[in-house]
Amino acid sequence: MTHRYRVYGLGIASEVELPEFAASPDRSGLTADVTMVMEDAVPVPPCDERPRLDKDEHGVTLTVHGVARYRVEGGGRVTVNPDPMATARSVRLFLLGSVIGIICHQRGLLPLHAGAVLIDGRAVAFCGHSGIGKSTLVSQMVARGHRMLCDDICVLSFSDREGPVAWPGPPSARLWRDAVEQLGHDCRELAGVMDDRDKYYLPFGPAVAGGPFPFRRLYMIRDGRDEDTPAFTRLTGVEAIQTVRAETYRKAYLEPMGLLGDNVTHALNLVQQVPAYAMHRRRGYDVLSEEIDMLERHLAQT
Repeated sequence: MTHRYRVYGLGIASEVELPEFAASPDRSGLTADVTMVMEDAVPVPPCDERPRLDKDEHGVTLTVHGVARYRVEGGGRVTVNPDPMATARSVRLFLLGSVIGIICHQRGLLPLHAGAVLIDGRAVAFCGHSGIGKSTLVSQMVARGHRMLCDDICVLSFSDREGPVAWPGPPSARLWRDAVEQLGHDCRELAGVMDDRDKYYLPFGPAVAGGPFPFRRLYMIRDGRDEDTPAFTRLTGVEAIQTVRAETYRKAYLEPMGLLGDNVTHALNLVQQVPAYAMHRRRGYDVLSEEIDMLERHLAQT
């Protein structure tokens, strides 16, 4: 059976069911930009690095020990050989993450490790290192009435007419238990992200229709703020470019794929057209509402 999805502006026809993606309501009319094929299970032995990416003239192979071997060609075809001992959830985890990142790179898109919301019909994205609170911030902004555009991966494309634009992702956030409970939800009613982690998918209604949306602002979340630290600092020049490059999703794959130059071009194009700011914030749910107030005022004033 073939399952059909539309996510990040791509029509996906997959033999692997991906419940984390919202199924396309018009399955028969969906054009498949990406095809995912499940082949025979094969043992995936240990490799020098985990995971490992190998490139040849036709595409790349991502090998994840104990999970699967993923073959990605031309940004349009994915072949999956799962390990016999792997769970379906672990196989999907890398399809939804690393493989999507590879597809985007092969198609000339810029995936950022960021979450984003829509404000006045334009995308505002939040990046930062893992655990900094991107998904929590986005989820709390959605609870305030903003629309979720994406979580974890924010996919951008560029056009001469529209400039940088952002594409809708799955309508859910990946949150740890404490963040889920802070929003008033029961983790027992939610699907887990990983087999051995206390992290869950929290859905936020139907996916955003339409798109892409103009990309308005990029915030780099940083820990720590006191009376002497400004809440927001404009990033310009080399610092802004380095921030975009550092927050490129699966940036470690760019060099073996021969795409470092493309990433520099994308980063330069983005910072020339979209303001980027460092957002210095305090930790803790008790100050989160205040932090969002501060963010909304900054967006309105700038």
